Amino acid sequence: MENLEILENKIDELKALKTLSIDKNIAILSAYNASLKQDLNAIVQSTIKELAIKRIRLLKKVNGWRTIFYQEVFEDEKGNIIKYGDVMVSGGDINRSGSGRGVASFGFSRVGIPEGIEIIDLIGGHGSYFAQVKDSNTMWVWGYNAQGCLGLSHTNYVTIPQKVTFPSKIKKIVSQSYDGSNQFTFVLLEDGSLFGSGYNPDGQLGIGNNINSSSFVRTSLSNVKDVFVGNNFGSGVFAIKNDGKLYAWGFNIRGWLGLGHSNSVNTPTLVSNVENPKFIYHSSYNDGSWWGNAFIITKDGDLLGAGYNGQYNLSQSDTNQRNTFVPILNENNLPLKNIVDFKGGGVYDVALALDDKGNLYSWGCAEMGLGDNRSENSRAKIIAKNVKQIEKQGYRYPSNYILYKDGSMESFGYNATQSLGIGNAISPIKSLTKVILPAKIIDFHLCANYEAERAFIATDGNNLYACGTSYEGNLNFTTNILQPQIIK
Repeated sequence: MENLEILENKIDELKALKTLSIDKNIAILSAYNASLKQDLNAIVQSTIKELAIKRIRLLKKVNGWRTIFYQEVFEDEKGNIIKYGDVMVSGGDINRSGSGRGVASFGFSRVGIPEGIEIIDLIGGHGSYFAQVKDSNTMWVWGYNAQGCLGLSHTNYVTIPQKVTFPSKIKKIVSQSYDGSNQFTFVLLEDGSLFGSGYNPDGQLGIGNNINSSSFVRTSLSNVKDVFVGNNFGSGVFAIKNDGKLYAWGFNIRGWLGLGHSNSVNTPTLVSNVENPKFIYHSSYNDGSWWGNAFIITKDGDLLGAGYNGQYNLSQSDTNQRNTFVPILNENNLPLKNIVDFKGGGVYDVALALDDKGNLYSWGCAEMGLGDNRSENSRAKIIAKNVKQIEKQGYRYPSNYILYKDGSMESFGYNATQSLGIGNAISPIKSLTKVILPAKIIDFHLCANYEAERAFIATDGNNLYACGTSYEGNLNFTTNILQPQIIK
């Protein structure tokens, strides 16, 4: 009622204008037009908050150093997001949190993005971060800014978010590294143009040279539909064009680009033996030498892989490296079919692939377990059925999480930091083990992942739960089962 009274008063004021001159009317109407727009927008935003349901949204494209991010959103009665709210952060340090806060014992603070700007996603880690604005040609960036990957034309730390603007609307941002001192970034625009910045010694930016860039430089590739990068700075880049063709460039030491060789390339190069690519998952790890591979899910549901295979990472009949993409085979030498999700698969890691019937396959390195009774590195085999969702980070010391269609959850893998949520710190847990759930979980994520460190977070929509070992105050306390986090 109060909002309606405000509008009625303004209308009455406008009626009084009939006694004034035309010039004065025009000037006053212009001022009222701007004022009414502001008032109407304020009323709309206020009404949304009054009628909508405030919920917790996990941000799953970011892996912060000892940091947890989540977002406040407002949903309608059907669960659709109608307004994106503040991004909140716990842990980290003053150079990475984006909130102007140093290390604290625990608790969340607001990332310093100006009020009224709707952020639809957060990308990055583990040193630099990129917040994508809804329906905009801008993004907000902060963090270590390694090699100038934030695109601000310098390489200084950025402790509070700064705005970066592009020629047209942003479609997708990709960037991640496990080393805060090295990172590169790509931004795909709606017009199909692709811009990169940051680390470039192996041609990661695809601009024909190996020189780092602290500002965004456009690649020669046009009409790009989608872009994918690895989980680390020592990786390659994959781009799918509107015509369905796949291009790759960058670091290629194990042949994971699928180009028929293991040389790095600094310009986009056609991957000739892949048709109808839909999704690319690429991971690498450095233990003194770089190891890694890449996997492709096609539109037909086929799963292909290239790169390192020394631990049956590509589930072939031998352990030879592959520098072109080959079908991932089960233990009977038959290609996996109808795959809808994939995660993992790198060196020292277990690969997980989910098909459209809910069958979950695992294969690769057995060091931390494969989810069943296998004790040796192995090829693809079904370990669970009726699976709805899988989560993990493709890195050493894998922890793996599985949500079933009935709402129950299991996990296996590395657990010395108590992040499996099973009520103990026994590690590794090599077979699927029940996760102790506090509520009906609708989403979950493994974050703050670096070497042995990680935190497992989950939400029922209203509460944020977490378990693991607390670092820099990212968790309220160390715990081996999911516990509610204080978020205000």
